[in-house]
Amino acid sequence: MLLLILWHVWKARNALIFDQNANSPIAVLRKVLHDVDAWSCRYRKLRSEVRAWREWMAGCLT
Repeated sequence: MLLLILWHVWKARNALIFDQNANSPIAVLRKVLHDVDAWSCRYRKLRSEVRAWREWMAGCLT
């Protein structure tokens, strides 16, 4: 999960520097959640951990 979060922070940084496109932290977190949802089927063995991370990150949106 940490690598996924850092990946989206990196992409947001590059978008700001190269495209002058500023993303809010909420927008970055939404993109992380979208990827967690998209990739969750790949982590069947870690389903409960992925679900816990997703719920925690979703709680940060409110």
